[in-house]
Amino acid sequence: MESHSRNLYFQVERKTNGSVPVNCNKSHDLPIVLDSSSSIGQANYTATKKFLATLTEALGFTPTSRLCFVIYGTAAKIILPLNNTLSPSARAETIRGTEYLAQSTWLD
Repeated sequence: MESHSRNLYFQVERKTNGSVPVNCNKSHDLPIVLDSSSSIGQANYTATKKFLATLTEALGFTPTSRLCFVIYGTAAKIILPLNNTLSPSARAETIRGTEYLAQSTWLD
């Protein structure tokens, strides 16, 4: 296995209830950037947040792993900085509760 592949290795175990917990064996940084502009629409934004929150809980993270969450429209807004120390469930709850900006898209 190549070096970069080893760093991304996950041991996945399926549960009978359909959820997929992931045991992360390596530390990693996961930046998540979500478009919150008006062109996305409230329904799509909400569905994407739900997916990202579920992903965040499923990954779990090791003590040396980090996750950040940023939304953008006219400007970027950091919701979870990379150095946050929240539990996976608290991170997921924060993502679920993030407001929809419905702003213009600014990509400079």
